[in-house]
Amino acid sequence: MSVTADASPASRRLKDIGAIVREVSAAPNLQSALRVVVSQTRSAMEVDVCTVYFANDEDHRHVIVATDGLSSRTVGKVQLSFGEGLIGRIAESKRLVNLDDIPPALDQDFLRQTGESEYRSLLGVPILYKGSLQGVLLVRQRTKRQFDFSDEALLTTLAAQLGGAIVHAKASGEWRFICRSFAAKHFDGVPGAPGVAIGRAIVVGTSVTEVPNRQVADKQAEELRLRAAILTVKEEISTLRTTLSGDLHASDLALFDAYELMLDSPELLTSALAGIHEGLWAPSSFANAVEYYATQFDEMGDPYLRERATDIRGLGSRIVNHLLGQFNERESGSSPIILVGQCLSALDIGQARTGNVAGLVSGEGSSLSHVAIVARALGIPAVVGLTGLPLFQLHGQELAIDGTQGRVHLQFGTTLRNLLQRCISEQRRVDETLEPLRDMPATTAADENVQLLVNAGFEEHPQADLVAGSSGIGLYRSELPFLLRDRLPSEHEQQELYRSVLQAAHPLPVTFRTLDIGGDKSLPYLSDGSEGPADHYRGVRFMIHHPEIFLTQLRAVFRASEGLDNLRLLFPMVSCADELDHALRLVDLARAQLLADGLSPPRCAMGVMIEVPAAVYQITPIAPLVEFFSVGTNDLSQFLLATERTDPLGDKLLRGLHPALLQVLHTIVQSVHRMGKPVSVCGEIAGDPVAALLLLGMGIDALSMESLALPKVKWALSRLTYQRMQSMADEALRCDRAVELTRLMCSIGNEIGLDAIAARTIESSS
Repeated sequence: MSVTADASPASRRLKDIGAIVREVSAAPNLQSALRVVVSQTRSAMEVDVCTVYFANDEDHRHVIVATDGLSSRTVGKVQLSFGEGLIGRIAESKRLVNLDDIPPALDQDFLRQTGESEYRSLLGVPILYKGSLQGVLLVRQRTKRQFDFSDEALLTTLAAQLGGAIVHAKASGEWRFICRSFAAKHFDGVPGAPGVAIGRAIVVGTSVTEVPNRQVADKQAEELRLRAAILTVKEEISTLRTTLSGDLHASDLALFDAYELMLDSPELLTSALAGIHEGLWAPSSFANAVEYYATQFDEMGDPYLRERATDIRGLGSRIVNHLLGQFNERESGSSPIILVGQCLSALDIGQARTGNVAGLVSGEGSSLSHVAIVARALGIPAVVGLTGLPLFQLHGQELAIDGTQGRVHLQFGTTLRNLLQRCISEQRRVDETLEPLRDMPATTAADENVQLLVNAGFEEHPQADLVAGSSGIGLYRSELPFLLRDRLPSEHEQQELYRSVLQAAHPLPVTFRTLDIGGDKSLPYLSDGSEGPADHYRGVRFMIHHPEIFLTQLRAVFRASEGLDNLRLLFPMVSCADELDHALRLVDLARAQLLADGLSPPRCAMGVMIEVPAAVYQITPIAPLVEFFSVGTNDLSQFLLATERTDPLGDKLLRGLHPALLQVLHTIVQSVHRMGKPVSVCGEIAGDPVAALLLLGMGIDALSMESLALPKVKWALSRLTYQRMQSMADEALRCDRAVELTRLMCSIGNEIGLDAIAARTIESSS
């Protein structure tokens, strides 16, 4: 039977060029482009190995940065000096080399470093940009083969594509991160969940930012595939929620409610279907919709809400990977593994919960992301926000992770391994000690009672143990239902949700923060497209300018609280008494409207959040108008220090207590107490054991934190008396520099034996 010219390998290969080039062009970054090149080229050319070398001018060496066919351990390890071997010949000549019989003498260094047996054939081309050498792209085959013109055309075209991508990576800084990984023994990310672990890295999933755009003819089939994938993930969420119900606190389980809300968003599905109807295949259409949706949260200033962007991408990646069929491989064996992904979700953790997952590494995320929250609740060490490292290259490597310090070790010896093993054993013992404290009262070493509350806001179906082990809800964030819908929730919808929260906590108090929206926390369905100052109103200022939204929420929460008597109202982002006056007039109007309907809205305590520095100096005129104050240290820190958590340096600055913040908090406590009112702290630092001791020592009346922080804070409190906390706070207030305060906090940690309730950090010198 004859074979037509169109079916020949050469003509098929020439057709492959366009497909590979399009996929490389669609890659979001150089690392992804390299992965596409080596895998697709090896497949299209039917060779044993495809490899990309970078020319590292600083070290005068060519180094493997991507390969398909060689061990992943060769990446960053195999390095050949300029001018040596076959790679040196291609680089120096800047010309294509096509060999059907490789001279053994020219390949000895490569074979020695890789441990590979002999290859017979090779085709290599220089990667150039405007005549300047950037690297080498080559393929190898063990059998003798004469590569033809179509092979040369494919490799030359892809090398040209890579040349521009490499130059762009050098300009953007990505090159520096890639090259840094060659010699690095460890990389620093963000602490996600405390603890240490050793295991083999298993890289899972495709990020929504890595899905190439492809056209399809059968749009109906793609829509059905998308709906089926969403339904599959919904079933996973439901199953996982049931499976983990015995391991997670109610507030942690509520994260899965948030996932369901995201998947039920009509805006997300409509956007994805629109892409399919325009001819895009389901994976990229859904990925594009997820990325647009996530971007709305990316631009928010509140770190808690901004981190929902990572959660949306993680959930989107889960669905995309179902569409791509990338959940077929299952790891066997009992040896521990480290789950690695660009944007892991809580579902990834839960599915692996019954397996042998010892730790987690996510390229995206912060301590507030779902993956970190669930990892902490399940006791799985995690490092998140790990930038600058090509995660796909970690597959198969042995990793050591330190979730307390936020560090991933790529190379480590016996000394570090032994230290890690001791920490792992110690952590298991400590977990058994802490667990009983979750539901115990919070008391000092002298049996003095301490008011510890929990933060909430994820719950669509709150459970009775929502406030277990606490004195109530110190901060209920009411904005999530507004942000996860493509319209304003109705008064009835809000009333039902608020009622369920108040009932779940009853008789303990619920401090209900009114809608904190506006500025960088915008609602897309309310945007008028203007760019004036009104777009920067947030919290109570936004609500004053949208009284119809504020009144609806107030009526809903007053209706919800009928007969329960545990509601407290908290107004966010108040900067002066005038704004509070206006807000209180709207509260009176909402009451009058309910009275007109024949209802008797209950009275409740009202308070103000101190987040804007200006409010620190407005406490005296504000205090007579409210019953309590609450300090939102997340926003207050950012405004005070003129930085934010999206900036890596800013995140490091905000992670601990700054002397200026400590002084401001002391001023707030003195001013509020002088007016005879109580003050609490509901920011991240409230859940830090040492910071909690200092806050209570300087006079803070109550602390509100994520529920998972309760056991450690209770443990720290049980080690000291209030008197000792006060002396510690006095010493901290005398610290003029951040390094002094950090040193003192470490000393306090040592005094109370903090290393016994958190895994020891592993120094890079070990």
